[in-house]
Amino acid sequence: MTEKATTLHAELSALERRARAGRRADGLPYSRRETAKALRARPEPVDLNSRRLSDWLPDDPAKAVAPSPANADAVWALVCLWNEWARVPPRERPSRRYVNDLVDAAQPERRPRPTVAPTLPPRLRALLERQSTLSEDWPYVLHEGSGSLLPLSMIHVRQHIDLGMETDIDGGDARDSDGYGDGDQHSRDLGPAPRSLPLDALLSDDAVGHLLLEAGPGGGKSSLLARLAGDVSDALLRRDDPHRPPVIPLWATASALSAHPHGVEDALARPLSDDHGGEEPVRFHETVADLLPEAGRWLLLVDSLDELPDPNARAHLVHRLTRLARETAAQSDERVRIVITSRPMQEPERRLLEMAGFTARTLAPFDHHQLRELAGRWFDQHEHGGTLAAEFLRQVDLARLRDLVRVPLLAAVAIALYEAWPDRALPSNQYALYEQYRLYLTAAKAQHRGSRLGRLATLSLRNPSAAAAVRFLEQNFDDLLREVAHAARVMKAPDLHQHAIDWLARKLGPAARVSIPGWRDAVAGLLTSTGLIVSRNGRLRFLHISFAEHLAAEHDARLLPVEFSPLADSWQEVVLGATRLRGRRTRHAMATLLHYCHLRPLSSAALLSWLQQGSDRHHRVAARLLAEGCPASAEHVRDFLERLPYLPAECWESAGHLADEAAYEMLVFYASSSAQHRTTREHALDALALRHPGEALLLRERLGREEFRPRPESPSTGLHATAVVGTGVESVLEGFGPADVRDQADILGAMILTGELEPADRAAIAQALCASAPDRARQVADRLETLARDTARTPWARHHAVEALLEFGGSYVGTAAAVLLDLATRPDLAPLDRWDAAESVLDLGAPHTEHARRIMRALTREPGLSVGDLFDLQGRTHRPGPA
Repeated sequence: MTEKATTLHAELSALERRARAGRRADGLPYSRRETAKALRARPEPVDLNSRRLSDWLPDDPAKAVAPSPANADAVWALVCLWNEWARVPPRERPSRRYVNDLVDAAQPERRPRPTVAPTLPPRLRALLERQSTLSEDWPYVLHEGSGSLLPLSMIHVRQHIDLGMETDIDGGDARDSDGYGDGDQHSRDLGPAPRSLPLDALLSDDAVGHLLLEAGPGGGKSSLLARLAGDVSDALLRRDDPHRPPVIPLWATASALSAHPHGVEDALARPLSDDHGGEEPVRFHETVADLLPEAGRWLLLVDSLDELPDPNARAHLVHRLTRLARETAAQSDERVRIVITSRPMQEPERRLLEMAGFTARTLAPFDHHQLRELAGRWFDQHEHGGTLAAEFLRQVDLARLRDLVRVPLLAAVAIALYEAWPDRALPSNQYALYEQYRLYLTAAKAQHRGSRLGRLATLSLRNPSAAAAVRFLEQNFDDLLREVAHAARVMKAPDLHQHAIDWLARKLGPAARVSIPGWRDAVAGLLTSTGLIVSRNGRLRFLHISFAEHLAAEHDARLLPVEFSPLADSWQEVVLGATRLRGRRTRHAMATLLHYCHLRPLSSAALLSWLQQGSDRHHRVAARLLAEGCPASAEHVRDFLERLPYLPAECWESAGHLADEAAYEMLVFYASSSAQHRTTREHALDALALRHPGEALLLRERLGREEFRPRPESPSTGLHATAVVGTGVESVLEGFGPADVRDQADILGAMILTGELEPADRAAIAQALCASAPDRARQVADRLETLARDTARTPWARHHAVEALLEFGGSYVGTAAAVLLDLATRPDLAPLDRWDAAESVLDLGAPHTEHARRIMRALTREPGLSVGDLFDLQGRTHRPGPA
């Protein structure tokens, strides 16, 4: 560090000490986080996140990074603020010219960046430098946290790629037995351990080919690709291994490639072309043919395929990429490798990629070592970093969050919450974690949002209608935020800013929209002030998909009737969605029910009671709601726990996530009771290990290691694993507008009537018809009702018609129930056909549940039932017999 740079560091450090002393003398807290908040709350807000205070003023002056001249205004605002806090008399304060001179003098002598091998032309060097710089930006911003102010390379913990399961040669534990650093944590598991490799190690294997990396939301996909692009670019710029054939990364998002006017190849090749502003499309292979060194390879990194809102655009991009992959495979030198990241995909899209030479792999979630490393990196620049990191990990244990914080985004959110409110306990489930983070952002951004609303109010003082518009915006801002989230995740609106303006215009009328200067910009500024929405490339988008999904579910939950009524059309739609569908709609329906339970805790009891009287599908939903912290009485929890041995296996995982002490006691009972079936005891041990790994380990060892071997864990993160991107028909429908559905209504209706659709596709078509072509929907439903009532048709044909009829809800549910009960009680039908009909009645829930169970009990006791039929019937049920 130069002497002049030392002078700037010394002056700022001395002023900071005086400011800290002044704040303490006033009985107020001091921290750099408080400094940043105060700067953003000034009349002319200053955001220091881009040039972080920790870079300017580290403890070691030799590590200081001088602020650039472009940040002179921010330095001056900082000096003014600290002088105010230190109560320095105005005549003793430095002038702005003096501060600017210090900043100018502190600029380092620019050394040229390490150049790449002479075989790489300047165009490649520029590309590598640009990617190296961009890869330091976080894909999302966690406001105010120490770690989020650091470059991504300083905080990122590289995840591994899951390759399946393996056991070590001796049959023992293939995993490290270390906990979070405390000897009594007992975080070691027995038996199979996940095989995993770093991404760069996997890429070094030529046999792997192209890669499709899948992970749920917040699973670390974008961060991983960003750092891979940055690390590979930096290695080439440093010439770490001049004898190794170079790998040149090309890093882009799927949305940028899809939106490029000249197509995917042009988007990839244009940065490397001499013709940057040309009108003619640029072909990738032609452009890079003379740029790649001998034996070199291009590495195409395509991030977030699932974030394309239009399924047709997603399918088109997949087609373009797979065609590029096929063209690459046809070349003898195999000089291009492609890596795509996405949420878990449906089989048709994944199969298309695999046919083009892609290998599908799953991005492994954090293990406890990686979480410990993340905490250490986050607090590394803090004076008491080691203590803070250890305390955070202790809080994770106290809140039983180990399974939740395996998701990198949720781990970062938990750390940010702990640092912001160290005196508060961490939430114990994902819903509460998101809600507490939203509360934290609301508090952190309150002054910023208040100042924006204040300026709007000042501009509208002389216009009563404009003043009313500002008051409406202030009072209904949360509704606007939820509406924008719903538009982003359910309606797939391409322009969130315009959607917000249109929504306000519908509420206020067009006069208010044009009577306030800067209204559009003010609305965008208020949305970004939430911290959940950012502006990138002139468009608003949510910081992360997960936050949009959370708010969109809350939006729909607020539209539900206050009182739960299973026969109401609005309730049938969401309950059937949660119990009958698969894919994205199931996830949204489940989240909507969860939000309803938290919004209406008194009414949620009726919902839980109804679900717990239903079929296995209903019990799964009830179990998920309980696991996610749904308000519930002790009777609901006890009822769930007592039925556990007879419920589907997935319910054990939900039980393992329950924070209720009764769940812990019941799981210990099931695991240790010799009267329980071996499978029940194994399920109980696995569930106990989710929140109480130490107790589960001790109990497993006491019961005997050889008798109880745990089953291999899934690489997913339990309740927080997400649904796939979408089925084929469902994905196509998501790209249809109302006019498209009406144009294709006859064809869509005919598809339902064939009876050959998958349940999720059938439900998607029915929902689209009901929303956009209600007349055609009624025609299809009436035809299905006729087919279901037709006793001349085969039982299975009538049953299939009923299943399709249920998708239309409303009065058709009563018809469906009557037909199913008729099929279930006809003595001339085979026992298995009658049992299937009774099970479908059971899936309808109360008030049909008890009748269905009586029929099922009677079937198992029917005189003359053959041994084979009885065996088949017993194999159809999850329970020892219908309750």
